[in-house]
Amino acid sequence: MHYTGIQYLQLVTVVEPEWLIEYSFFDDDRLPEKFGGELRNPAVKKTLDEARSRVQQSSQRV
Repeated sequence: MHYTGIQYLQLVTVVEPEWLIEYSFFDDDRLPEKFGGELRNPAVKKTLDEARSRVQQSSQRV
């Protein structure tokens, strides 16, 4: 085996967005923005918004 000095991930797992929305770190006003105020990764906000919607809908059913 040849050592390259590069580290690779050996184990990954899925993180459900519903798990993250409980933490204030993932509030909309704390998402990273570019200098112009545009979100760095709008897909993250979209995913979190969808998760919030699913959680809200499921809590209304109960």
